[in-house]
Amino acid sequence: MRQDRGHGRSLRCRRGAALPARPGGAGGLPAPRFRIAQRGAAGAEHGHPLQPGRRTARLRHQQGRLPHGGRLHRRLDPPRPGSRGRRRTRDRSEQECARLAQPPVAPRGRQRRRVVAASLSTAPSRLSSHPGRCLRWDAHSRRWWWTGSAAHAVHAYAMQDAAPLACRLPDAAGLLAHCQSGRVLVGLSKRLGMAQPGRETGARQLRVQPLVAVDAAEPRTAISDGCTDRRGFLVFGTRNVADDGRPIGSFYQYSRQHGLRRLALPVVAEASAICFSADGARMFFADARASRIMACDYDADAGSVGAPRVFAQLDPGAGPRGAALDLDGCLWSAQAGQLLRYAPDGEVVQRIAHDCTSVAFGGAGLTQLAAVGAGGLYAVPVPGVAGQADSPFDDHPPQ
Repeated sequence: MRQDRGHGRSLRCRRGAALPARPGGAGGLPAPRFRIAQRGAAGAEHGHPLQPGRRTARLRHQQGRLPHGGRLHRRLDPPRPGSRGRRRTRDRSEQECARLAQPPVAPRGRQRRRVVAASLSTAPSRLSSHPGRCLRWDAHSRRWWWTGSAAHAVHAYAMQDAAPLACRLPDAAGLLAHCQSGRVLVGLSKRLGMAQPGRETGARQLRVQPLVAVDAAEPRTAISDGCTDRRGFLVFGTRNVADDGRPIGSFYQYSRQHGLRRLALPVVAEASAICFSADGARMFFADARASRIMACDYDADAGSVGAPRVFAQLDPGAGPRGAALDLDGCLWSAQAGQLLRYAPDGEVVQRIAHDCTSVAFGGAGLTQLAAVGAGGLYAVPVPGVAGQADSPFDDHPPQ
């Protein structure tokens, strides 16, 4: 009796004895089938019979020395009848191989956290904490611009900026629009003005060159919302800032060619949701203190509008605010506590729980939807949706 340290088994052997011959192999031995580990095995130079009921092969036999001197691992060939231990060993080996062939699986707790993180990643993410309204995207500077609601300021944000830029204004601003010359048209409380923030961004106060007074005879109104039409003219509205909240606000069009013209639309308590279709022939607008979004035909050169009609009826108290259109002709409406997408026929097709006052499309290919409100500027993921580009204001002198 001697101990084979490579196997960890006790083997009874007789030096010089040959293994019994079996049919089917060279020299009476079948071709061995086993795995080899790169470790030495004691007794590899000796041929010896094993105890009855155990089966193995010599590491050196009539077919020549094995290419690797090593320790014999579990054999995967079928066991002999009555060898239950070998069957269990084979089953465990097959299960282990099947387990290693599969990709690693994280524990259930970690996997659950990943799913929650993936669902949270689709929620709006904050870009800036500065509250505001009237959000616009500037393709030239590749920045988001919006007017401050808590302070008299204009804010700008881009991914490459270390911090959002801010410029103080002499008065509260209700709207802004980027111009063809690179300047910015700003709508203060009672007048429109032109500014050059690219040269004075970060200054203590942004200088605004006055252009035209708006509703100067009515102290209870102020500019509230607006955007450019497809012709490059500015269309905006006013709101009632008095405590009575009566509908005394109006809608206007301003251009360098025609000056300030009032549009023949019903008076409102607070003009909002002004935007235009891709062809510019349809105008959307609303009263922020009502529960519906209106639409009408629009002619920019003539400064005329058609009869208003209801585009979408909102829930009571929803309060339509800013709006933007995507390439599918759907209207995105910022409302109290939610952001809704309306199909061209006025049916709600998407709803996002987020409170904001203005929305706009920007980024590469206008595929990023952003929203601004009391909580600041947020990026709202909307996969597969792209927006319509704003037309810059035509600030060139008339021919």
